[in-house]
Amino acid sequence: MKKQLFSLTLLILISIVANAQYWSPSVYVFGKKYPGYIIKNNGEKVEGYIEVQMQGCIDSYMKSNQTCVIFYSDPNNKKTKVVYTPDYLQGYVIADKYFKSMHYSGGLLSKPLRFLLQVAEGHISTYVWYTPSEDRLPYEKKFEEKMVYQKGNEMPVEQSMLFLNFAGKVSELVSEDVELAQKVLNKEKGYGRLNIDKIIAEYNEWYENNQK
Repeated sequence: MKKQLFSLTLLILISIVANAQYWSPSVYVFGKKYPGYIIKNNGEKVEGYIEVQMQGCIDSYMKSNQTCVIFYSDPNNKKTKVVYTPDYLQGYVIADKYFKSMHYSGGLLSKPLRFLLQVAEGHISTYVWYTPSEDRLPYEKKFEEKMVYQKGNEMPVEQSMLFLNFAGKVSELVSEDVELAQKVLNKEKGYGRLNIDKIIAEYNEWYENNQK
């Protein structure tokens, strides 16, 4: 049991390191406004400028890119500032980064709507959730990344949860592609836990080809 827990922890740490820096504070400067747009719940797209916030929340009362959008129709006019929460938007784009509103906020309890950064697009899209690092100093802006997958508009699933009974859960996730699902279920070489991104990319390619 201890060996299994150690292996699972190692896989999660490898994933955090391998997927680091999807959002670089050196590129997206805190407080700076970048061209972008919001997508309202009715599908309307409104272009303007969005102010960069922290990657994630250190405390519940602090704003971040995941909890709200600070939107300006005119970046030089504070009167055009509007703050939107995930309840009012499908998502938003700031520069080349897309955040989608979904029911996920980390942890295992009931999940309110939050904005998650998309890092890979497909029928199963990959998102990242920033959570305060356990080894940070008080109020230090240091975050870890949790990878999250969403199939269509289904409820998102955390990568770490897929690692528990990996073959069963992932084969179900990609079940429409019967051949791929069987490879995962049979635990064929190249279709294990360390290959999750490859498996999802293969599924997305299959899905796209079969929608034509």
